[in-house]
Amino acid sequence: MRTPELFDLRDENDRVSIAIEPRGPEWHSTTGAPPPIVPLEGAVRWVRGPGLMTEHAVIVRFTYAERTLAPFVALERRLQRALEDAAVGEYDGNEIATDLSRGVIWMYGPDAEALFQAVRPVLAEASCLAHAEATLRFGMPTQGAPQRTERLRD
Repeated sequence: MRTPELFDLRDENDRVSIAIEPRGPEWHSTTGAPPPIVPLEGAVRWVRGPGLMTEHAVIVRFTYAERTLAPFVALERRLQRALEDAAVGEYDGNEIATDLSRGVIWMYGPDAEALFQAVRPVLAEASCLAHAEATLRFGMPTQGAPQRTERLRD
């Protein structure tokens, strides 16, 4: 049996809202899927790193096509690997509706185009996403940075 871990759940302002010890059959499987959670505003954000925030971003909004989070966890790992291999930025986290209907992924780095080029092939082949579009933001959101939206899956 796998040793439970604590997940740091954060709100939209990156404040810690709760930490839990995952339990249940999904967690103890070999998939490594996060535990079932019913958060306060209908979604959770799993933050998996030191949170390096640089100026550019790729924000992916998607419709989820699976009944469990296992395929999404595998997708996260592929995205993280693609970003690490290209050395263009970091995978910051995600937010997924508790009914698994939709979600958002955040990735940051110094160049939104380079981020997108690194993850586009991974997102394009992700069958767990029924629909997905990526917004490339070229600067800080408070500065009214230019943006472009790319459709990935319809």
